[in-house]
Amino acid sequence: MSDEPDVWGNPIELSRQDYLCRIEEQSERVISQSGEEVVASAQILIEGMVDIDYSDYVEYTDELGRTTKKRPIRIETVRGFNPKKVYFTAVYI
Repeated sequence: MSDEPDVWGNPIELSRQDYLCRIEEQSERVISQSGEEVVASAQILIEGMVDIDYSDYVEYTDELGRTTKKRPIRIETVRGFNPKKVYFTAVYI
């Protein structure tokens, strides 16, 4: 569900997309979309180019069953020596 209702006051149903990923839970200073230096609590690597936006929510559950749901702080693509191929999308939350 969206944080904001539609024009009639009803909650907006959002689509959900699941991805296999690698999550590194560690504090890291990154530059946000607005150019500020902020601290991210995790880096999420998703294989390939992923259509994710700063207005989206990222949700994951760790090995202890704790669920974390946050908006991305920074989104970047990771390329190899071939600049046409995107190997990962890195999402910092």
